[in-house]
Amino acid sequence: MPPGELGGAGAGAGKSYFGTDGVRGTVGSFPMTADFCLRLGWAIGKMFTRRGNGQILIGKDTRVSGYMLESALESGLLSAGADVGLTGPMPTPAVAYLTRTLRTAAGIVISASHNPYHDNGIKVFDSNGNKLDDALEREIESQLNLEMTGAASDELGKAVRIDDVAGRYIEFCKATVPRGFRLQRLHVLLDCAHGATYHVAPGVLEELDARITLIGAPPTASTSIRSAAHPIRSNCRAKLTPMAPTWASPLTAMETGSSWWTTRGKSSMGTNCCT
Repeated sequence: MPPGELGGAGAGAGKSYFGTDGVRGTVGSFPMTADFCLRLGWAIGKMFTRRGNGQILIGKDTRVSGYMLESALESGLLSAGADVGLTGPMPTPAVAYLTRTLRTAAGIVISASHNPYHDNGIKVFDSNGNKLDDALEREIESQLNLEMTGAASDELGKAVRIDDVAGRYIEFCKATVPRGFRLQRLHVLLDCAHGATYHVAPGVLEELDARITLIGAPPTASTSIRSAAHPIRSNCRAKLTPMAPTWASPLTAMETGSSWWTTRGKSSMGTNCCT
């Protein structure tokens, strides 16, 4: 589909592709296709390398389509001369945090949050971990209208897998509670919903001395994000009475927050540190 024809849901503020929360759509249909994401990665890389910092971080949720979109974005960025750091599956706020602390030019998250599993999306953060402003998104879209030309062989970017990103974010989450705070008296039923928190949330709670019963982790080809929050919350509630944990927390595929239930299944508190 030619530039400017997307319109409708998603696009806004004089933009053809970027909506209020990045670029989103059904995988396999424009714009969530490998060829568009290749060009999008190239356009993002061109914009940031012109500004003198071509280091870009890429994270994703556990949707199976993330493999395809990640590879396409990575190839486009490298062809523009940008260097790429790959985090693998990480919660969206973690990518924003890591973009800032690793001092990269930008961070990209491949996730459609609460959308159905057959959707996916691409959100871009600036070097401070904030959503790109409209002017920069329009500049990326202008670059997309140009012919895609790759960098010379000696100017191509390089890609690396970044180690221990989960450990870095676990330490950040722990730092959001007072020093000396402990959960040693609590038994927590934790449902990670096979989502991107599966290797973060258990570490946070365990290192705060909680006793955990873990469900919905890790993701597999058949259990990656495939549903919205409500069935997961029902699943978590259903296990409360026989197990009698102190708290239950479903960390939903939406990656927007988590609710907590007491053994009576009523909301006790809320947090979005790990989601």
